Amino acid sequence: MKNQHIPYSSAINDMIFDIKKKGVVSFPKKGLAENATDFFNQIIKWQFQHKATIQAIHKALLEYVKRPDAVFAIRLYADAPEKQYFLLRRGFLSEYQDGLKTFFCDNTFAMPFTALKLYDKCYTASDLVEHLNQKNVVCGFKVDKEERKLAYYKRNNYSYINLNDSGWYLAHILPVGYNFAGKQRLTEVFPNPKRAEWESNPAHIRRVDRSFTENEYAVLVAHFLRLVHPLNSFVIPKKDYVAYDGKNLGEEQELINIVQDYVKAEFPKEYAELQILMQIPEQEKVTDTVGKIHWSVSEYQIKNWRKEIFKDKPKKAPKKRSKTVIDQYDEDKAYALDNRLRSVGKATFMKLYPLVKQNLDITVEEVEKVYPEYKKGKAENAKRTCLSSTRSIIRNGYEAEALEIIVESSKTDDAAVQAAKKYLEELYQKD
Repeated sequence: MKNQHIPYSSAINDMIFDIKKKGVVSFPKKGLAENATDFFNQIIKWQFQHKATIQAIHKALLEYVKRPDAVFAIRLYADAPEKQYFLLRRGFLSEYQDGLKTFFCDNTFAMPFTALKLYDKCYTASDLVEHLNQKNVVCGFKVDKEERKLAYYKRNNYSYINLNDSGWYLAHILPVGYNFAGKQRLTEVFPNPKRAEWESNPAHIRRVDRSFTENEYAVLVAHFLRLVHPLNSFVIPKKDYVAYDGKNLGEEQELINIVQDYVKAEFPKEYAELQILMQIPEQEKVTDTVGKIHWSVSEYQIKNWRKEIFKDKPKKAPKKRSKTVIDQYDEDKAYALDNRLRSVGKATFMKLYPLVKQNLDITVEEVEKVYPEYKKGKAENAKRTCLSSTRSIIRNGYEAEALEIIVESSKTDDAAVQAAKKYLEELYQKD
């Protein structure tokens, strides 16, 4: 049954909301793995313990992708070159001639589905139809104001789970955006439609006067299953909390192969059924091993470990960020926002937020008149920096994401959390 006090509710949203009330599970705060297999046994293996639930979700997803009323997420067009916001498409809904629908998203969309697996919560094909045919679906970590104008889906805190806030990084075994049959990339099969195709419809639904081609449909199903299927995802401590001889542990082929081999052995029937539907390619061979892996929530400890690991290695010049549109979720944005909030102080941010929201040009002196405590305990430069950071978060459209991080924070005082909830509701009502 739907939870009636939550707007745009669904059975899946009720499950998500229940997880949020309990708090997302966290990893051991500090640890060491001798190698990738040891790391898998300590951090990843338990994530596949609810076998009956995983098998039931598998059955539900196979039924769902065959339904004529299915809605498919496409993880594309969540990023764009600087200031070219008209290229963003998160939450944009398209309906094809045969009744099938698609929408664009980033990796944030997949996070609640991973959380459902971890918490032993099962859904049916009908639950998924209900969920994706109502508007309370989070399609991105940040939805730009230009996206909000045309997005069908309206995010709010009830359906939002960001695993990064609990220290996790969401990884996939099979890549979500490429390596489909014939080495196809998702962007080749689903190029970015023109914004005008949504603007021309009062309901902001793009109507496509044709059905999918056989190849489009096959790639769409494979992509959707890779994105949300419980046998294609796992979580590890996020990059800020890991030190090893590499850059991104979640993309290390050695670790991916270990997880994939385990899944194939534990779920042979389900994996065989996914072979064609998910367009599973031949497993890549491992040429390098990752060695020892440290993790810790202490940034100081991670920094020291990394110094030790890389002390004898030559420094490499940083790669320039591509100016082309990328087809994957940029996890660094979430980390940067969380770090900025911590530098300001979440309680301080909640004091500054309504003042800066009302007047972006407010000065330190004006803040101190309304908020006398701001005079105490901070140097003048620190006061200006905190105010500038708060202003930047609001000006760049990250206020909803910042408020959601505060709501999810277990270490923030209750008054600040309640204030964040209040301002979030006000933002959602405007949308």
